[in-house]
Amino acid sequence: MILGKSQETMAIKNYYVVLGVHREVSDAGIRSAYKDLAKKFHPDRIGEHSTEAFQAISEAYQTLSDPEKRRSSPLARPVTTSRRFYFFFLWITYSGG
Repeated sequence: MILGKSQETMAIKNYYVVLGVHREVSDAGIRSAYKDLAKKFHPDRIGEHSTEAFQAISEAYQTLSDPEKRRSSPLARPVTTSRRFYFFFLWITYSGG
């Protein structure tokens, strides 16, 4: 099943879902998730079609790695979707499947 535009936007809007971490994750966990995803989805590595995903990953990291931004951001809501779902979402989006 391919996600519609509104579902796609909902998945991208939650920074915890973007990085695939739980709300209670440590700073080291956020950094580790960011590094893994940044390597995997960097446009220089897999092509220009991953630019949007890479930007979402970077934005999520910038917000969640700063304690003040993390507290104040409405996009840093509690996670309700698993990391596995988000990777499936990315695979569907960028594989053309």
